[in-house]
Amino acid sequence: MSYGKSGAPSWLVALQEELGKALRTPLDRSTGTLRPQPEQYRGVLCQELLPGVRGTRAGLEIYNRQYWFRLFGVMQSEFPLVARLVGFWRFNELAEAFLGKHPPSGHDIASAADGFADFLAQSTGETGLPREALVQAVWLDESWRRLWRAPEEVPFRPAASELASLAEQQLLPARGWVIFEESWPLVELRRRLLAGSLPGEHPVPLPPALDTPRSWALFSLGTRTGQLLLDPHQAYLLWLLRSHPIAKALGMLEVSCSPKEQAALPGLVQGWIARSVDLGFWTGLSGRSVVVDEVGPGEADGKDRFPWSAPVADAATMVVDDPMDDG
Repeated sequence: MSYGKSGAPSWLVALQEELGKALRTPLDRSTGTLRPQPEQYRGVLCQELLPGVRGTRAGLEIYNRQYWFRLFGVMQSEFPLVARLVGFWRFNELAEAFLGKHPPSGHDIASAADGFADFLAQSTGETGLPREALVQAVWLDESWRRLWRAPEEVPFRPAASELASLAEQQLLPARGWVIFEESWPLVELRRRLLAGSLPGEHPVPLPPALDTPRSWALFSLGTRTGQLLLDPHQAYLLWLLRSHPIAKALGMLEVSCSPKEQAALPGLVQGWIARSVDLGFWTGLSGRSVVVDEVGPGEADGKDRFPWSAPVADAATMVVDDPMDDG
């Protein structure tokens, strides 16, 4: 009897490989429902197991179907906004195409969705959505996936002795927050979906595009999770503070403003920075510039990410909890 590298008999290794292939056999979609394709079960499995065991083929079909249904449920939980915008039927088709190339191999089933954001963003298939809307929805879901998995960090609380040299220092961003810009009201739509106000599996209509893109700070920091609607200049400042000393960031913000806007900045900036510190956006100070990559497409040039020309708004920002389920 021959043995494989694992020490198991070679026949058992071959049988396990064939069983895995059978479980991963794509489900047939031609009838409008998802059903197994037992005729695709091949090799050792069919030759040595299925012909001689009563009911084995039917049992294997159940396992095959449940394998995919479980993974579809995981992918829908990890990308709830995308799943409902394109509808479960089309979303499951995209998920199946991805998982066929990248079958899960770890103990954490949620990790099966790792890499799916890039796959969706690069997909050329029909989804019924404008390309930009799909990409934004993908990165909104992916941003929350990463935030929920970010390590807990001790928030920065400046001491009195640090205040004198604060302007020349750089704030170190926590890993539990990102800036997200939307051209459609996707943040609110996602919140409504997770709250259960739009049940079903069919595609939900994409809301009308916003007159002007808007930015949010999404965060999961300690016991505080939510989304903060940002003034355009506030978004720009937070983006600058992630990679520049405070004084330099403030100078760059001021240059981007009109004279009228500059006059209003001091009071606004003080409040914005204080709010970010209170929420735990920063973990400390560094005397050197540290570039932190932002989640999502198009971050290289800040002016491609945010509507800097928009006037400074006096409207109050708001924080709302994200009712993200834990899958």
